[in-house]
Amino acid sequence: MPKPIPMKVFSLHELNSSIRRAFEQNFGGRFWVTAETSGIKSPPQGGHFYFELLEKGEREGQILARSRAVMWRASVGSLLTKFESATGQTFTNGLQVQLLVGVHFHEQFGLYLDVYDLDPTFTLGDMARKRRETLERLRREGLLDCQKALTLGRPLRHIAVISSASAAGWGDFYSHIQAAREQWPFHLQLYPALMQGEGTTTSILSALREIAQSGIAYDCVVLIRGGGAEIDLMAFDSYELCAAIARYPLPIIVGIGHERDTSVADRVAHHSLKTPTAVAEFLLNSREREWTLLRKLSERLQRSVVLMQDYHLVLLQRLVHHLPIAIKESTQQEFFKLQRQEATLQRTALMLLAQERQRIEHCSYLLKATMPKLLLSYQSVLEQEQQHLQRVLPLILEKKKESLEHLARLVQLLSPRQTLKRGYSIVRKADKSILSSQQLTRGDTLEIFLYEGRVGAQVSSVELPPSDSNDPENSTSL
Repeated sequence: MPKPIPMKVFSLHELNSSIRRAFEQNFGGRFWVTAETSGIKSPPQGGHFYFELLEKGEREGQILARSRAVMWRASVGSLLTKFESATGQTFTNGLQVQLLVGVHFHEQFGLYLDVYDLDPTFTLGDMARKRRETLERLRREGLLDCQKALTLGRPLRHIAVISSASAAGWGDFYSHIQAAREQWPFHLQLYPALMQGEGTTTSILSALREIAQSGIAYDCVVLIRGGGAEIDLMAFDSYELCAAIARYPLPIIVGIGHERDTSVADRVAHHSLKTPTAVAEFLLNSREREWTLLRKLSERLQRSVVLMQDYHLVLLQRLVHHLPIAIKESTQQEFFKLQRQEATLQRTALMLLAQERQRIEHCSYLLKATMPKLLLSYQSVLEQEQQHLQRVLPLILEKKKESLEHLARLVQLLSPRQTLKRGYSIVRKADKSILSSQQLTRGDTLEIFLYEGRVGAQVSSVELPPSDSNDPENSTSL
């Protein structure tokens, strides 16, 4: 039987070198690849830029493919500037990108993709697609115009502000409001939140929940983002944040500094302005409009009061002029009215008296006519009752007599003397009846009552009553 040919053994470097040569022979060109960015921790600081590319499946969390990628120091600056200038976004995690890459394998570092170029229009198209999808979903759920149905408080004074405490936008907004505080004072409360980066959506949602749970009666919520480059605006197109804004019970005014385009958050908010300073101007103008309206209403009210005073003065003068005549006419009318009522009252009283007199006479006649008959009827009833009593009374007395005699016999039978007559006796000690031998001791003096006579005696022995057991040992004689 032939011996098996032994397999060649490679060192790890030899194996990886073979894999590298195979990659160089079969994947020596460049390829356009679409994927999602991941693993970006911070922007490059003058060095190489390492990150990962992912392709996700339809199921949540499913990863179909993953590969490392690198932009070398010589090209990273121009590539990132090209991307940010075209999209207005930083090159960060979660972006759909299209990259021109070369496939390389290194003996020490393994497989990686070398990025030579990128196509920003692909990312812009994906962002626009996601924005359209978010708008369509909000439209289907009837959330696009929910904020528009809310009413801004009048006047606007208590404002909750969501922004980054260190952002220039918050500083511009606050300075603009404070500059007019003498004329238009506001009560501002800042709820710090991230305005760019991966945690933007979560941070803003947390601030909105904190405002809702604060118990403070705010007139509205202001969501502002710092000025500068228009980057990291994807969070303001996310469904989670925009749906929360649409459903929020307070009006939300948005000023996220996005001059070039309108985000979904701008579309669903109660009011949308381009910059934090524009939001401050809107609030100040609202107060000024309220003050102007109040001033006009006050002037109109003063004119109305003057007109009403003049009208009522003329009316009062007319009343004063016509009052004596009216009093005289009213007095005469009331006098004639009283005379008519007096005559009517007299006629009514005479008529009622005549009717009552007739009724009394009629009742008297009826009484005289029916009284003899009633007396005869009641006399007959009384005679019948008397006869009945005469028949029944002897029987009742006889029954009562028999009952009494029976009770007397029972009393006689139950008397102690009858019991003594049957041979029983009563034993007493110190004027107390003895019921048990346990009440006696040897030497006690007793008094015994018989049916005829009484006997004195002295105890010579005592036998205790038997217990429940039949054991004779339980019986003791003293």
